[in-house]
Amino acid sequence: MIFFPFFILFSISTDPISQSGYYTIETKANSPIDVSLSHGKYDCVFIWSHTKDNDAEITVKAGEKSKSFELKGETTAIVKGDETSIKVNSDTTIHVWVIENNVCDMNSLLYTTPNYAKDTFKIKPDIKNLCIFFGSHNNQSKISLSSTSSEKSSSSKITVHSIDKQSQTFDSLKSKTFNSHFFTQIANPASEYDLEFEISGNEPGDAFCSVVPIHMVLVDKEYEEEVIESNSIQCNKEAKENNSFLPFMLAIVAIVAIIIIAGVLHLTGYFKKIRSYFRGEIINDGPAKVEIDPKELLRMDEIDGLDIEDEEEPKPEVEEKEN
Repeated sequence: MIFFPFFILFSISTDPISQSGYYTIETKANSPIDVSLSHGKYDCVFIWSHTKDNDAEITVKAGEKSKSFELKGETTAIVKGDETSIKVNSDTTIHVWVIENNVCDMNSLLYTTPNYAKDTFKIKPDIKNLCIFFGSHNNQSKISLSSTSSEKSSSSKITVHSIDKQSQTFDSLKSKTFNSHFFTQIANPASEYDLEFEISGNEPGDAFCSVVPIHMVLVDKEYEEEVIESNSIQCNKEAKENNSFLPFMLAIVAIVAIIIIAGVLHLTGYFKKIRSYFRGEIINDGPAKVEIDPKELLRMDEIDGLDIEDEEEPKPEVEEKEN
């Protein structure tokens, strides 16, 4: 079982980090952060904020070799070697994980959000181990993580590495709350997962979230492995709640409409007629009642001998009088 201590460092230059754990470092522009990896016993994961003026330079040493790499457009990297250092070209905060070298490999992901992220993702085949890190200044969070596919689900295990508890292994995570920084490791992962990550205590802001593969830096090369085959990420929790509320409202409207229609059919007697029809009964509502005005009828003996042609009566001639 692994236990990670937590450190916060606020200084322009610090002594090299030499113990496993989680570190948050406020650093000045181009001020290096040095990390001793105990001759390869540990790996180091750097997480930093990235803007157009926030590129990083990482130096890694292994044996007699040493090489520096410029990382532009990146926000995170995992370094393997004997020792390493990072410097960023602007004032920023750098989060550092120093972990055992057999915990995470080249297949790792970083989720970044100030408030909320929900993702359904499918990973590439043949991945045997997957680590998921979270870039957040706040250490109070809640996570749900579970497989949505049957492949490997019985043998897949999720291990949570936290800075205040020993490592814990689960089949899945359901609204698991943490009061400290953590990352997850999935051994023998399934092909598809649902992830929901929520940070508590932060002020609501613009809905932003992202997921990126973690860059790999070795003494002889740096590269990035594509981990996700496809995904659908959502950054707004309100949209999730609204989407779940809409089917509920539609169901209520449908039920009310059915009740109203049933009441109308009952009052008009249609239910009785429908039942009789399906039972094969003849529906007899009695003889038709027709009201006739007797004044508008002629007796048959009064119309005998009448000529149906209408003849005009001759008009009397009028004699003209002479004046």
